[in-house]
Amino acid sequence: MIFSNAIVDDPRRTTYRIILGVWLMIAGYAVIHDQVIVSIAPEHFTEYHEPIRGVENPRALAAIHALAASVVKGIPFGLLCVWIGRRGRRRKVPVKTLFLGTLLILLLTECVAVAAGVWVYRGNRPPYPAAWYPEHTLPILITQTVQITCYLTAFWLSLAFFAVLHRWRKSRAFPRRAAGSLRE
Repeated sequence: MIFSNAIVDDPRRTTYRIILGVWLMIAGYAVIHDQVIVSIAPEHFTEYHEPIRGVENPRALAAIHALAASVVKGIPFGLLCVWIGRRGRRRKVPVKTLFLGTLLILLLTECVAVAAGVWVYRGNRPPYPAAWYPEHTLPILITQTVQITCYLTAFWLSLAFFAVLHRWRKSRAFPRRAAGSLRE
């Protein structure tokens, strides 16, 4: 069993609520984000992603690939939120904080990615190695830069988020004694 009481002291309902809530936020973000990507370069999904039998519409392809990616990234992220933020005897991170942290990561990730895409659009210079781009037309340079930047930014922001959660819980593990109290 993945979540026994020895690992997570929360009711299963809370655990599943966190995992599902985080995944739904990431899935919603991914679908909207990829709809923007497909509006810039439909070939990003029609030529450079695996085809899906029976799906020809680039917007539908983008949505399906976004949902698939959100499962692979969103469910593990939710599991880590539960594991780092709620397990054990230490004070638990409120569910609302986990959700707000996730939204903040998504917002900051998109801001950085859009800035990278605008930078490429204005300068037409990709910031990553040429081998990371399937072709060097401006639309693909923009969309690939945005995608790579999203993955890298989300990774580093997630690490920072989990480090902050861990430190917060560690610093609040046991109630502090009042000044001048005797230690046993």
